[in-house]
Amino acid sequence: MAFTYARSRTETTSFTLTRMDALISQVRIALRRTYIASSTIEKVSRGIRNQWIEKITICGEDTSGLIWCQLALRIDWARHQLHMTAGRTTITYDERWTDGTSIELDEALSLYDRYIRSKGSALTSRVYVYYISGITPTQRADIQRALGFVTAQPRKWAGEQSGTTMMIPELDEITVDFGMVI
Repeated sequence: MAFTYARSRTETTSFTLTRMDALISQVRIALRRTYIASSTIEKVSRGIRNQWIEKITICGEDTSGLIWCQLALRIDWARHQLHMTAGRTTITYDERWTDGTSIELDEALSLYDRYIRSKGSALTSRVYVYYISGITPTQRADIQRALGFVTAQPRKWAGEQSGTTMMIPELDEITVDFGMVI
């Protein structure tokens, strides 16, 4: 009587980043994949590293400035500080993060891209940042000057919108929102 058996071997690769580098990396990926200029990406990265920015929105806008879709990344700096205080200064992720992009962000970027493409060349990506709560007008002006940003006019949606919110489990101080006109 002959026996046969199969062997299998599973290997996983993991990567470790500081929490701050991971935050900046996810934002940079989102901005780059939505065709935001590299000079703007550098300015936003600097604002995050200095913890001046708590929300980044990337809007698919028409020529009238109406928003048709939006990808937003919200950073909870209080939660970030709790992790840092507790000694959780790094995060580890595995190969499920394609090219260093979290699963949640990758899905939101895919939704954004499909929506933009469905509208042909009618929409342009624009990025807006929201500064941390509780700053004075003088501090806001200093931050804007340091980053080279100006105050944007309020934007309106083109119609009724629907969307979803996802948290990145490995980096739970960042929330990814995607919304679109339905």
